[in-house]
Amino acid sequence: MRTHTDVAETVSALIDIAGQRRPDDDVLAQFVERYYRELPPDDADARRLDAAYAAAVTHLALGRTRLPGEILVEMLSPEVERDGWRSESSVLMFVTDDIPFLVDTVRMVLDRYGLGIHLLVHPMLPVERDQQHHITGFDDELSSRGLEAWTLIELDRCPPERVQLVADEVRDAIAEVQMVVDDFPTMRDRMRSLADGDPLLEWLGEQHFVFLGAASYERTGGAGSPELTLIPGSELGEYRPEARFSAVEADPPSSASDDEVVIARADAVSMIHRSARFTSIAIRPPGTSVEHRFIGLLGSGAYRESVFAIPTVGERASEVLALAGASVQSFTGRAVKNVVETLPRDLVFELDADALATLVIDIVGLQERRIVRVFDVAEPVGPWTTVLVYVPRARFGSSLPGVVERLVGHAYDSEVRGVRTLVGASSLARISMTVRSADVDLDRLAAQVDEATATWDERALDALIEVLGEVEGRGVFREVRDAIPSDYKARVPAERSAYDLIHVARLAHVEPGSPDALETSLGRSIDDADDQWRFRVFRSGEAATIAELVPLLGYLGLHAVDERPYVFEHPDGVVHLYDIGVLFEGAVGPHERADRQLAELRAAFAALVAGEVEADGLNRLILAAGPPVGRSPCCGPTADTSSRPGSRSARATSNRPSCAMPSWHKRWRRCSRPDSTRRVSRHRIRPQSSSTHSEPTCSYASIVFRHSTTTASAGRSCADRCDPADERVPADGGPWSL
Repeated sequence: MRTHTDVAETVSALIDIAGQRRPDDDVLAQFVERYYRELPPDDADARRLDAAYAAAVTHLALGRTRLPGEILVEMLSPEVERDGWRSESSVLMFVTDDIPFLVDTVRMVLDRYGLGIHLLVHPMLPVERDQQHHITGFDDELSSRGLEAWTLIELDRCPPERVQLVADEVRDAIAEVQMVVDDFPTMRDRMRSLADGDPLLEWLGEQHFVFLGAASYERTGGAGSPELTLIPGSELGEYRPEARFSAVEADPPSSASDDEVVIARADAVSMIHRSARFTSIAIRPPGTSVEHRFIGLLGSGAYRESVFAIPTVGERASEVLALAGASVQSFTGRAVKNVVETLPRDLVFELDADALATLVIDIVGLQERRIVRVFDVAEPVGPWTTVLVYVPRARFGSSLPGVVERLVGHAYDSEVRGVRTLVGASSLARISMTVRSADVDLDRLAAQVDEATATWDERALDALIEVLGEVEGRGVFREVRDAIPSDYKARVPAERSAYDLIHVARLAHVEPGSPDALETSLGRSIDDADDQWRFRVFRSGEAATIAELVPLLGYLGLHAVDERPYVFEHPDGVVHLYDIGVLFEGAVGPHERADRQLAELRAAFAALVAGEVEADGLNRLILAAGPPVGRSPCCGPTADTSSRPGSRSARATSNRPSCAMPSWHKRWRRCSRPDSTRRVSRHRIRPQSSSTHSEPTCSYASIVFRHSTTTASAGRSCADRCDPADERVPADGGPWSL
């Protein structure tokens, strides 16, 4: 209710302004009240009262004197010094007789110049004029035939050099609309006189066809290549000699068939009502050599009505059901009927029963499969063909029609016209368009469309299937599909997501805080520099911070250069992914790093996170200068306790790779003084004060340092000097010994 009050208040304020500023102008106040009576509520803005008043005054000045049938047009970009008022928009004003298709046609002109509309005021005013054609007042009892259209359009600011050009084209467009409207009854009567009981022609003449032009021709020549010669004086509407289109060259050419009525689309595009190729209706009365042509557009009623209810066309559609061998009540019959009803309506009018049945049966054969398929339907007359592209509905988005249009236009090397989309209950969406005919490999075009329009989810599923196989790949994707965050999809190519999604699917079911709640991966793109890698940390449950993880990478000789955290919210648990870009120290290329060494690096990181080894800079020797894989210096945390059934350490490491500890560490054993010892659990070793019974730790790399300082005479392996099954440390927490 408030919005209506706002409009009423705005109009009342404008009337008051008119009375105050021009008290002697009785027409202005009446004009303002009627002019803004249907103002959109959102535009009833008190801050724009001065501009609204100035626009009304300017428009009234334009149309205050007008001859019958005269078209008055003005376009300006108001400036205070020149016009006495200013607007950030350009303003187009015109006054004409009230005729159909007026606003649609003017909007098409503005679209061609790329000018967007901000405000449209389009009242039909019952204007009274005196003998000199001046406005004297308004008569609300005036019949609709005496109404005048006063149209105001606020639009994008137009460059000064184009203002008059746009105004002239708008005037010409309105003049053509007026010319068509004047000839409309004559064109309709001509078709009715030629119908001779044809139910389709009679149906078209009853508000189902927008007549835009007509002409008659003498048809000569052989049956294979008939020629049409214009009969002078037969031109009407858009085919008048002074109109935009010439009737001399028949468009489309005459069909070689003997049909008495031929419906086809012309090459020319309508500039009135809507931008679409003309529909041409050719009528050939029996026993004559004359072909009568009517061009126009199918009316809105022709699209709303069921195909099966349209005379002649409905019979053709029913014949399609018979050719398909399906009853209306069957599943196939219902599918056939649905396809016929939803096909581009122009095709249904143009194709004969056989061609229509072939197309419909092929489309029904898709059986709702989520695939990409392209159909090429040649028009019966002329060089054009209709292309129908079916894609999975899940792929449909605002950019999809444009992508398909570019691919089809490139494949046919043709301009593309009449792009239309259909998205309904079917699992397939359709994009249709017309192009000039060419020899095109439709399978290849379909593959290109498939590649260009595949969604991130579809490509990720393909990547998982390639890694895991059909069954397991689909299972993993179903597990994580709804948990994948949008920012992950935006940054990570679907083709590279498979291993990440496998980690997420596994960790979603792991108890947070358990030994298996952390996984890592280390990889790189083929296009990255040799020392650029991505270190990914997957963690179930509680989130970590980049500030906690980055220093640990530094201890391993990896310098973090960027980080991208993601959160996968799975119903069974939250999984955090920290995707960290790292640089390796030194100039050694990745081709010189063994896979096992990289696995040892990941295992060392996991041990650092778990607190199982000491965090210090010497750990970077694992990467930068560690002994070759396979050599066994006698230092390093033991891994042998993983073989003890039921031990905490066994549970902690049972799901880690066999190379979780470097091979050159595995023979190291903890040695102790023979006196006063106690057994130690190795599940988590944390450095503590020496005054307590602690579980001391050592870094991976410090082991290497100790080994390098051991004399040859004392170089016996720890395994030779300790019981491998008896891990002992001093009871007083003192230093470790070799």
